[in-house]
Parts: sequence; structure tokens; C-alpha cells
Amino acid sequence: NLLVNVAKQDRTVGLISLEMPNKQISQRIISSETAISLSGVKSRIIPSEKFDNYLNTSENISKLPIFIDDKGSINTAQIKAKARKLKSTSMRKNIDGHSQPLGLLVIDYLQLIDFDSDNEVQALAKITRDLKKLALELNIPIILLSQLSRDVEKRANKRPQLSDLRGSGAIEQDCDICMFLYRDEYYNKESTKTRIAEIDIAKYRNGQPVSFEVYFDASISKFSSLEKHQ
Repeated sequence: NLLVNVAKQDRTVGLISLEMPNKQISQRIISSETAISLSGVKSRIIPSEKFDNYLNTSENISKLPIFIDDKGSINTAQIKAKARKLKSTSMRKNIDGHSQPLGLLVIDYLQLIDFDSDNEVQALAKITRDLKKLALELNIPIILLSQLSRDVEKRANKRPQLSDLRGSGAIEQDCDICMFLYRDEYYNKESTKTRIAEIDIAKYRNGQPVSFEVYFDASISKFSSLEKHQ
């Protein structure tokens, strides 16, 4: 959702996906933008009344400046090289004299980035420091996804917290914003908070930590404001 929203603002966005292939990501984007279930997009069983929207939206999405790298194995040196190249390419003007500067880089996810060390804690700390420097160098936000430790599953309260970040305290130290997602209905089948996701900004370097709720439709992988559904 973030990738598409930024791309719609005429900014180039990059996604380095170490877990999900390009095709699956594209299917999720189309599902989210058309409100057609992900299963329908995957099977291409599209309701007739939504077929024109499916075709038009797919064409429009293909024109957005979204670049997905799903090559798999990658280290920080390669990430930096790819990001710098994308930054340079995005600044070039097209035939209309128009450019789409790089606005966002997303990396999915931290623990899958290659490193040459027997010490995972030190390795992850170096990765987060390097990516922090890259964000400053390119003057762009970098969203770095991270796994959580299994301790979350052992607690009565499943809401993640900073100590759950898996592998290194440097993740918390280096980030400007640390955001957690939580859905009560995922853990509590009797929850009254259906299709609601809690977003907890547990660390905000330039502001105060805050939490709020958004609407989330898992069938189309779509986040939106609660006001639209009340």
C-alpha cells in the first residue's frame, strides 16, 4: 500500500524482496487496488462487472514507477549499488522533460540479508548502520522490515514491543521510526475488532510514540482509514 501511494505521487519507489517473488507482489497490488479478492486475482476468475476495472487498473499499475528486485540472495553492498543506480536513473528526464525522483526504498526483510560473520548480532548491527547511512546519503526514507522473536507467542498480550525485535538492539537504536502491526482477531477468535489493525509507533525519534487503528481487509491486503468504513 505504501509503495503504490508513493508511486502515485510521481515518485520512483524500489522494493528489494528477499521473500516474495515479483509475481506475488504484483498480484497483491492489483487485488488491493481493484478490491478483487487475492484468490480471484491469482486464479484470474474475475467477476464480469469488475473485469474492465481489473484490466484498466492493471494497465495503470504497470505504468507506475515501481521497481521490484526479487533476485533473492543479496548483501548490503549490493543493496547500496542497486539503490544508487535507481536514484541516478530516476533523476533522468524523459522525452517530456519530466523526471520521477526516488522517493522510497523498501527492503523485505532484514534477517534475510546476506552477511559474512558468525556473530548474527554484530552482523545485523552493521547492516542497520549501513542502511541508515544509505538513507542519509540518498536523502530518502528506507523501510526495513524485520522479524520478531518467538517470545511474542508466549505472552498473554500478543502486541509486539521493542524488545521483540529479533537479533539485535541496533535495530531499535538505528531506526528513526519503529512501527508495529497488531490484529486482535488474528489471536482472539472472539474479538470484536474485526478488520481492524492497530498501528503502534513505538519509537519516533522526532516526536512522541503513538498508536492508532486503521481498517484492514485481509482478502485484498488493503489498509485504509476507519472513517471510510464507519
